Amino acid sequence: MSGIAGYAARQVDNALTPGEHVQYAGMRHPIHLLGPAIGALAVGAASVAAWVYAHADPAGVCAAIHSHAVPACAAGLSSVAYLLPMMGLGVAAMILGVAVVNWQTRLLVLTERRLLMTSMYGFRINDLPLYSLRDAQLQQPMLGLAFGYATIVLTTPDGTMRLSKVRDAKGFYRILSAVAFPTLQQNSQQIAARQP
Repeated sequence: MSGIAGYAARQVDNALTPGEHVQYAGMRHPIHLLGPAIGALAVGAASVAAWVYAHADPAGVCAAIHSHAVPACAAGLSSVAYLLPMMGLGVAAMILGVAVVNWQTRLLVLTERRLLMTSMYGFRINDLPLYSLRDAQLQQPMLGLAFGYATIVLTTPDGTMRLSKVRDAKGFYRILSAVAFPTLQQNSQQIAARQP
């Protein structure tokens, strides 16, 4: 990983204890970017539409604001109307940029001892010791089946934790079950071996 995602990965590497090995590492599914992308598109389209309206009829816009056309207002509006799409597209780029940085730096790392989750920008690392896990469930909606993501619900003594939109959730769930609940895995393998 490079860039800001690489910084978050280095923070996780520094948090590992001696003898601790990564079993799974990944980012959340890029479907996280869908909402911000739609928002950025709406802001950009609205700013371009406002520019077209203000540029096409500045006297009409001034009349709507002041209840009568003001020549100075119309001249000023037509001269600054080009700023509208630049400001709108800048806001749209900022919305999308923050969402991409958030997505790239929120890593999910599973070791044989704990589950590590980085916060936005990778500045903080939350961890969950695997010995405290009581249950893990995989919940996959129809869109998750189509696009390859799911939600992992973890039960701990303190309550439940939801890891939403996990990419390759079935692979992550399989590794988590094997690492966190090894006796259950051994029992299920023994039962499967006994069946004809």
